[in-house]
Formats: sequence, C-alpha cells, structure tokens
Amino acid sequence: MREALDVRGGPDPQPVGLEDLVRAETERTTGADVDQQVRAQERHMPGDDRLIEAIGIADAGDVLTSLSEGLAGMITEKGRSLSGGQRQRVALARALLTEAPTLVLIEPTSALDSHTEARVATQVHRARAGRTTVVVTASPLVLEACDEVVLLDSSGTELLRSTHRELMAMARAGDAQAADYRAVVSRAMGEDAEVSC
Repeated sequence: MREALDVRGGPDPQPVGLEDLVRAETERTTGADVDQQVRAQERHMPGDDRLIEAIGIADAGDVLTSLSEGLAGMITEKGRSLSGGQRQRVALARALLTEAPTLVLIEPTSALDSHTEARVATQVHRARAGRTTVVVTASPLVLEACDEVVLLDSSGTELLRSTHRELMAMARAGDAQAADYRAVVSRAMGEDAEVSC
C-alpha cells in the first residue's frame, strides 16, 4: 500500500490542458505496479506517519487494516481487489499527500455512502485549511463542508457564489438562480429527494 500511496520523488506538477487531464485520469491507476508490490518492505518506514495521516483523512483505514502486512501489503494492479469506494479513498489519500497549494478534486466522494462522505468532506476541509481546494461536485454533503460554492452555467459562466446553506435559503426565498442550484443538488441526491439544510 505504501507504493500505491506515496507520490514523493515524482515529477513536480506541471500545467496541462483539460484534454490531457481527462486522458490521464482515465488511464491513471490507483494501485501500485506489480513489480513495486513484490519487493520486500519494512512494516513501518520513515515518512509513514504522513501516509497514515492521509489514510485517516480519506477514511481509508479499512483498506490499511485489510492488508496483513499493513503499509507493506500488496494492492492488486489498478486496485482491482478494492471496492469502488476504497479505490476512491486511496486515490484521495494520494492526492492529499501531494500537499499541493491548489488541489482540484472531481467528485471525490461519489462512490461513498453518505455517512462516510460527510466524514471525509469534513476531514478534507480541516486538513486543507489555508490552501485552495477546488471541488467539482453536486453532493450536498461535500458542498456543506465548502467555504464557498460557485454555481456555473453550461458555458462555465458564474451564476451565483455563496455558501451551500445561503444558496439553499435563497432558493427557498424564491431566487430563480438559487432554485437552479437546489435542483442540481436535489438530482445528486435522487430525483425525488428533498434537500434540507
């Protein structure tokens, strides 16, 4: 698992175009290469505390405890031995380890149950304090943890900017654009869901 998580020593992030980013995300693996996993590794190495902290923030402790060798345990190629939610939380832990001044997360909790999603959103918010984190999501549980929510139209033009709670209050008060926001968030919870905040 250590190899699957640790991004230290990799190349420095470089600006990329959206098309390249989408292609890379499609091809990206969340597990370590098989040859990296076969190497004997110590159970606890210097720097592992950072890995364990990121695992905790991403609520991926169950992945770690499921490996008999702990951080030295093997995760199958592309994380095929993990559930979708586990893969997503390991990928989130990897992203957090970069300690990037600006981090972009696209639907980082879409495969998680609502209790885990709310916990992860709160923990990421706390861990990323003082740095910029852009989250693209329609999840009300994640939006609730955000300092600021920006509603964009289909062309990327900003329509509204406020907190999730304020946008929901504006929608209840009859603001048409805030009603659009409420509709997006309601769809994220299911067609018939009523959003309460």
